Amino acid sequence: MRHVKMAASIRHGSTMLRRIAMQGPTSARCFTTSTTNLADRRGPKPAPRVNPLIGGIQSKPQEPAAPAPAKPDIQSILRPPPPPPPKSASNAAKHSSSPSDNAPAHTYSATSKALPFELDVTSILSTKAADYGRSLQQEDPLTRPRVRSAAATGRTIFVRAAQPGPNSAPTVRSALAMLGRLVKNQHVKNKYHSQKAHERPGLKRKRLRSERWRSRFKDGFCAAYARVHELRKQGW
Repeated sequence: MRHVKMAASIRHGSTMLRRIAMQGPTSARCFTTSTTNLADRRGPKPAPRVNPLIGGIQSKPQEPAAPAPAKPDIQSILRPPPPPPPKSASNAAKHSSSPSDNAPAHTYSATSKALPFELDVTSILSTKAADYGRSLQQEDPLTRPRVRSAAATGRTIFVRAAQPGPNSAPTVRSALAMLGRLVKNQHVKNKYHSQKAHERPGLKRKRLRSERWRSRFKDGFCAAYARVHELRKQGW
């Protein structure tokens, strides 16, 4: 019963509030500032804000700007031009000047036909080329200075009796024998056969180890054999 009375009173109050709202003037709610700005413009403007703490301060009056100094006249500063010379003096100067004085000291005669000049480019080039070839031409290549300016290609033995050296021999037979020794010492035959087919790194490492060991053993054996013969000759 109590709950029913409370519901009836709440319903009655809500209806009364609805009637009061309907009787009163409806105020439109604006969600933008444009309408309020227009209303403020139409209405009277409020008085400017005044701070009581600084209300007695008076602004200083602005001093009038000093007038700029007038620029002096350029015509008054510049000197007046000198008067023209008399006509008699100008005529005398014209007659005294001769065309030989106005002529330049060195005339440009590149196109004049008074001094003929023949330039034979072919003869100049041929002379230079002949001199250069004559300077390089040598009968014997062995007379050239032996400068190691390039890598030596191949194995060359020069046949000459004078100035023997590691790459020269007095006769053809000795030159061939020396060439055979070079080929043997540098293992040209073994390198030729080893380079015909590919060799994997493992086999190459083992082969080089074996070859180096054999060469060291051979050198040591030859040295020991020579030392034994030397001692036997001494009577040991």
